[in-house]
Amino acid sequence: MFVIPHSHSCEQEIKKSRFICHLFPVDTVEDAQMVLTHVQNKMKDATHHAYAYIIGKDGALLRYNDDKEPSQTAGVVIYDVLKRQKLTNIIAIVTRYYGGIKLGAKGLVRAYGSSVALALETAEKIPLTTFVELEIHTSYAFVDMILNYMQNQQLIEKIFLDSVVLRFRIPENDFDCIQSHIIGLTNNQVQCMKKDDSTQKINSIFKTEP
Repeated sequence: MFVIPHSHSCEQEIKKSRFICHLFPVDTVEDAQMVLTHVQNKMKDATHHAYAYIIGKDGALLRYNDDKEPSQTAGVVIYDVLKRQKLTNIIAIVTRYYGGIKLGAKGLVRAYGSSVALALETAEKIPLTTFVELEIHTSYAFVDMILNYMQNQQLIEKIFLDSVVLRFRIPENDFDCIQSHIIGLTNNQVQCMKKDDSTQKINSIFKTEP
């Protein structure tokens, strides 16, 4: 699966109608609704705002809407393009300004599908990263050594009691390598545990590409 790290847009004109595709990274359904409302309010004079979103590392959360275009000519078409490109945590909104010439069902399908495909051609796409929490139980003697080795990872928490608990957020694919290295550094005198996981978060919903 892939995600986009920044919002992106692209426009094309077909038989005098303007089709503007807006792509936004989102983490939740609430994010997607906020983005949709933002675009609708910003472009109130548009004729339609058809959209689709896919959310979750398995793409389990999804929705699409034709926004009063003929059924099956807009929302599901947008969704199909996102799905084919294996994207998640994304909403695509295609805003249409009607130009006075009817396109017909097949023409609408081509217009909405090509608008999303065109935007995705120039949008940055990166692999979806799944993170896990690495919890390390260690004596005070190894704390500095572990922190130095883990300096490029996200430290979540340090707990100092009779022993020390260190929690880091790391890419799941790196867990085995990091665990093996830490055990080697400490001569197998620490405990490493994998805790809850979460997918990569894209927080800057309205951030545009530089």
